[in-house]
Amino acid sequence: MACTSCDGDPYAQAVGGCRDCTTDPAGPRPAGAPWPYGARRTLPPGRITDPLALGRATQGLLVLVTVLPLVAAAAEAVSGSATTPVGQAARLCGMPALAVTGIVFVCWFARYRANAELLAPGGNRYGQGWAVGAWVVPFAMWWIPHRIARDVWRAGAPPRAERLVHLWWAAWLARTVGALVLARLGIGIGVFETYVLVANTVAGVLAVLLVERITKVQSWHASGRPAVAVATS
Repeated sequence: MACTSCDGDPYAQAVGGCRDCTTDPAGPRPAGAPWPYGARRTLPPGRITDPLALGRATQGLLVLVTVLPLVAAAAEAVSGSATTPVGQAARLCGMPALAVTGIVFVCWFARYRANAELLAPGGNRYGQGWAVGAWVVPFAMWWIPHRIARDVWRAGAPPRAERLVHLWWAAWLARTVGALVLARLGIGIGVFETYVLVANTVAGVLAVLLVERITKVQSWHASGRPAVAVATS
């Protein structure tokens, strides 16, 4: 049955209809009913991995690498010195924590890309190897991960609700590309550090939210539990 709100997009139909309309394979959706609602996508038994544990680990590490720079900046602001023990400890832990977070995040990203292939066969524009390789290929790293994330989101949720994916990627570009541009311009070190701190915080918060929402959607498909409310806007 075609969904009149999302133009019959197969991704929306895969999860029982679009959250913005009442065209639902299970019948009209009651007012105020939680999303996802209706028929669950039939998947080959045992082939989709419930990603909840990996998603929670990724979120915890993202929170850590977002908070550590804030702790260092706060300690230095309070003491008026750049060599406080707390600030130095936070900065010392920052690089190893960032490396571990990057590895775990890419593992999460690859796991979800593999699950997306089962949720929406043929609906992914890049092969599964790109879920890892796209992060290290020069130039491609600035747009291919975003396209993969959109495909992963659409494999389990209506495409009209993918605004968070765009916000996350815009924040990531502001943190990485924006910092490189400002460094090239040779602005003052104080302005540069403030920009990086703010951009890193925004990107970290949006990344945590993205992991949370994609985790909930795919975990719902994988677990067989009754429908629960999932924020999608």
